Amino acid sequence: MISVLLPVYNGEKYLSQSIKSILNQTFRDFEFIIVDDGSIDNTEKIVSSFHDTRIKYIKKDHTGLADTLNYGLKLANYDWVARMDADDISLPERLEKQIKFIDQDNQSIIFTDAIFFKNNKLLFKFYEKLDIHKIKENLILHSPIPHSSVLYNKNFILSKGGYDENLKCSEDYELWLRIIDYATFKYINETLIFTRYSNLSLSRTNQIFTSTVIYNIQNKYYGNLIEENNLLTKKKQLEFLGWREFFFGNPSKAQLFWLKNPLNLLKIRILIAFIISFLPILFSNKFKKINIKSRIKFRINDILGKNKKINNKFNENIKLLNL
Repeated sequence: MISVLLPVYNGEKYLSQSIKSILNQTFRDFEFIIVDDGSIDNTEKIVSSFHDTRIKYIKKDHTGLADTLNYGLKLANYDWVARMDADDISLPERLEKQIKFIDQDNQSIIFTDAIFFKNNKLLFKFYEKLDIHKIKENLILHSPIPHSSVLYNKNFILSKGGYDENLKCSEDYELWLRIIDYATFKYINETLIFTRYSNLSLSRTNQIFTSTVIYNIQNKYYGNLIEENNLLTKKKQLEFLGWREFFFGNPSKAQLFWLKNPLNLLKIRILIAFIISFLPILFSNKFKKINIKSRIKFRINDILGKNKKINNKFNENIKLLNL
């Protein structure tokens, strides 16, 4: 058996869909822990409408996501815990396919592809075709690991300190960086979860705060990632340092890093970002969050019919979850 952990705070709008997507799993031997972080909406009423003995609902005082996750991990009766968010959707075969990757390696972080969606329409893919090198390289700037797709061993996570309760966001990213030298990242190259694209994440205030948090997290681990592990060449380091400033720090500093190796400007994405870094911050913030490259690629695949299968799966599940 495994435990499924879903933390929720005022998540009444999409909670029912998320719960149904877990209860509809083809693998059925699990406990479903829903930890309510002091919601003041109809969360409790929604959970109580499901009459399934696998559900264990706990409501506590509001303390934030990181503390709620640690709280839930300690409540779990089983060693292996699958994460789920209160507004995401898991495909029915998600757990069945993930548990096949469980072995004697208790340090495994098992995760899958995810696709962002909004208003019942698929937008773009999270990441694609990752190997261990690409996972670690991507972690220098962003987490390529969809948090609500993860299956891991709770004892391993807790032994490494669990989630940092001082953080108000990006607690998963900090955790992956902290355990990167200990964990075995196991990537399943298949979309098994759909992640809801939130307008809240696009707000200027929220974006500036999140960027600052991520920048500070990277300060703590950046040297180890780049220098000690020799993950990048010196030229590549300048490129990544520029991207770091562009996304999370000072865009003017990004220009300086990229100009140290002018050949960087021959890369289309860097050239576009370089130009945008001269524009007002409100415009550049919008650009950073709209994921143009991923959206265009996904639309092209739509036109070519490459997304037909996953679109059909998504639409079938949406209909099922709305019944």
